[in-house]
Amino acid sequence: MPIRKIESVRKRDGNVAPYDEQKIAEAIAKAARASGLDNGTIGRDLASVVTMYLERYHERETPTSQEIQQLVEKILFDTGNAPIARAYIVHREKKGQPAEAPSAPPTEDLFPTGLLLVDGATTGDVAPWGRERIIAALTKEAGLEEQAATEIAGAVEQKIFRLGQRRISTSLIRELVNHELLGRGYGSKLRRQIVVGLPKYDLGQLVGDEEAQIDPETLCRTIGQATLRQYALQEIFARDVADAHIEGRLHLHGLEEPLKLHALSPSVASLRRTGVRVRGSSVLSEPARDARTFTAQLSRVLTDARRYVSGPVTLHHLSEAYDQLLWGAEEGAVRAEVEHLGVVLDGATAGVHPRHRTAPGIAAGGRALVTVSAEGDELKEFCRIGAERGMMFQFDRPGATASAAGWSATAHAITLNLPQAYYRSEAGTDFYSELETSIELAAKAHLQKRQLLRKFTDKATGTLGNGLGWTSEGAGPLRFDDLEYAVGIAGLNESVRLLSNEEILGSDTAVRLALRIVSYVYFRLREESTRHGLKLVLEDVPVADASDRFVKIDAQLYPRARGLLADRTRYTPGFRVRSAPAFEALAVESRFHTLVPSARATVERQRLSAAELFTILGRLHSETQASHLAVE
Repeated sequence: MPIRKIESVRKRDGNVAPYDEQKIAEAIAKAARASGLDNGTIGRDLASVVTMYLERYHERETPTSQEIQQLVEKILFDTGNAPIARAYIVHREKKGQPAEAPSAPPTEDLFPTGLLLVDGATTGDVAPWGRERIIAALTKEAGLEEQAATEIAGAVEQKIFRLGQRRISTSLIRELVNHELLGRGYGSKLRRQIVVGLPKYDLGQLVGDEEAQIDPETLCRTIGQATLRQYALQEIFARDVADAHIEGRLHLHGLEEPLKLHALSPSVASLRRTGVRVRGSSVLSEPARDARTFTAQLSRVLTDARRYVSGPVTLHHLSEAYDQLLWGAEEGAVRAEVEHLGVVLDGATAGVHPRHRTAPGIAAGGRALVTVSAEGDELKEFCRIGAERGMMFQFDRPGATASAAGWSATAHAITLNLPQAYYRSEAGTDFYSELETSIELAAKAHLQKRQLLRKFTDKATGTLGNGLGWTSEGAGPLRFDDLEYAVGIAGLNESVRLLSNEEILGSDTAVRLALRIVSYVYFRLREESTRHGLKLVLEDVPVADASDRFVKIDAQLYPRARGLLADRTRYTPGFRVRSAPAFEALAVESRFHTLVPSARATVERQRLSAAELFTILGRLHSETQASHLAVE
């Protein structure tokens, strides 16, 4: 549905007055002050969200003042600002105003652009048509002379163009090439053209590279992942979803391991209570009484997790558990056990708190997730480690959701390509309409992933992990209906630049445009969640691989993209701005946390010292609502 501009509002007395976003901002800020949660920008930020929602969903061009007030309440509750909403409602009740949430109209279908594209069977990418690729493949892979290869490529090209298709796969091209080879008496060359997961030529390159250090396990995994990627795009996901991935409209994470969950957070507290139900091991199957046993239990859980999870594994509040288990132990024993734990973690994210004495040792293994509270001095050692090798900091604030109370998992992750929505809109549509299509396709992809995971769910208990010993009484720790399905974004800064001719840090107007885009995605995902009974969440998904692929595809298909990307190699990931680690830039990034609690303000460790990091953490904690700071 197209965006309409809201220019006026109908007052309670029937008169029409100009629409004033500033009045909404002041009302929200007043309620925030009354609830003790005013951070200086929340009024302006959420007022822009209200405006976006009105322009996107309101059925009439002139809303009433009551409808606007009702919508403000809905936005406040939906964005997790219940105390502010209650303060706002108190003000309304004094005037006897009822509160009702407006409903959203259905969305509209959109039409794709018409391009002649070639799907890469093994790469998952898309490229414009090019006859020279067939010639190169025939000379290099099949060993033909260039003249014969040119003739066959020309014949195949004629057949393809007569088909009148918008898209054609490399697999079909190979079939047409094989037909020409057979018809021209080159039957002996066909064996070199057969695809078995990977083309034989590609397999030969992997196995026969004399200069490469061949690792059989890695080689087999690479071949298997390439085959599974093809299978996922051809069988697990519908054609329109696979097309969206191949064309770079969105990125389906974990295609190489489609049967796995995307991310997992085991419950440290639950493991302490129950142990791990391992057949033949009474020690691991009982609650741990010492640190060495608990480390062995964690090792078993993490080993199984790597078999069933393709992405990050996070253990919240791990240092608290070890502080209890190592209480009163000698310093040498503490050091030895923490070093052992560091080996076991092997890349998993460990939640630590500075006030626990085992925390620095735990931080040395895997990736540390350090809790930052009002106390400052305890952070200095972590700032030193973070400045040296990177670290994640989370801020301890009232109402924080990260806990070790129960297991949680993200089933699947998808990243949206925001700049491509703009490039597609130049063909005569609208940026938000193109973004709408991407969101609907993402929801469809998540539904298909859920359908696949249902096959691995215990029907009696409706849980996953039953056979891994992660919990007791025959039920797995992960309820199928509680799995989350994440959607991330890439290129927010670039899309703002395309829409406004300035980057996010260029002005407060640009910041509010970025917030508008994020809020659009946020509310559409909430609607799709309700519609499908699916836990869709807007997350700060790691998007390095997706961002690189988006840039490559967009540069091939859209001339405008080549100009935009002249000074960069990838789109800015997630909710980032392009800047040195100045506090002002980090403060802007933290403004997205109102809608996306998982969003991370980010600095590069090469650019700051431990002392500077310590200062930045203190200011972010006291002056913003930032939830995370990533030192990368």
